[in-house]
Amino acid sequence: MPPTPLEITFHGPFVFRFGKDKAWAYAPKCDEHYLNILTDREDVTLPMDQETNERIRTFEMTGPTPGKTVAVNFDSIITYGWDKTWPNTERHWNYVLNFPAPDYIYGLVPEYVWIYGYKAGINDGRYARALRFTYNDSPAPPQFNELAKNQISASHLGSASGYSIEIRYNHYHSVARKKAEYFADAQSCFASMREKLTPCDEWKALYGEDPAKPKHNLPSTNVKSGGTSGPHDCGAAILAMEDGISLKPSPTEK
Repeated sequence: MPPTPLEITFHGPFVFRFGKDKAWAYAPKCDEHYLNILTDREDVTLPMDQETNERIRTFEMTGPTPGKTVAVNFDSIITYGWDKTWPNTERHWNYVLNFPAPDYIYGLVPEYVWIYGYKAGINDGRYARALRFTYNDSPAPPQFNELAKNQISASHLGSASGYSIEIRYNHYHSVARKKAEYFADAQSCFASMREKLTPCDEWKALYGEDPAKPKHNLPSTNVKSGGTSGPHDCGAAILAMEDGISLKPSPTEK
């Protein structure tokens, strides 16, 4: 049987933790942000706990064969070492999602941010605000399991031999009309992501226009992001935390 690849794309202010065989995605407690999971077949409604009548917030995905997690476009991803004392349950995060370790990760849609304290001194550049996991083979359709029940699954992409899942943690409010509002939202979410991750919580980060870009190539004063209402990505950079492994750039980037 030929391999069945899987692709998972994350949008929103996630903190990712990468271990030898497992990966996690933590969604911080950002104001007015909601988790949305889409497969190639449906827009999934998150299940409810029948006893508490609250949404279930911890999931584990099964299906794909674990990989060794190689980072593509490595320099666009903010990386840091995971500290075993950091919180890792839904008591401290809005959602906790657990996955087999992916074969590759891709930083997507970079946004300019000025950071003091990350690495040595001042760092500024365009850092990914979305991340894609790819798996070389998912022998069984990927499923999110909770309480031993299959809650979320992805099916084949049409006639192609592959699976696709999209996970969004969006600001469910009217899309920001001005760049200043958009940057302020990104800055607030980036702070929420780091507030329990000392010493990352001490970084100073400012979002705004990339000073290296010519003014005529910058977007207009109004932000156009999928219309004037409904959910939108806040623009905060994702964080990739290394837990017992070292994320290496792919050989093609060396």
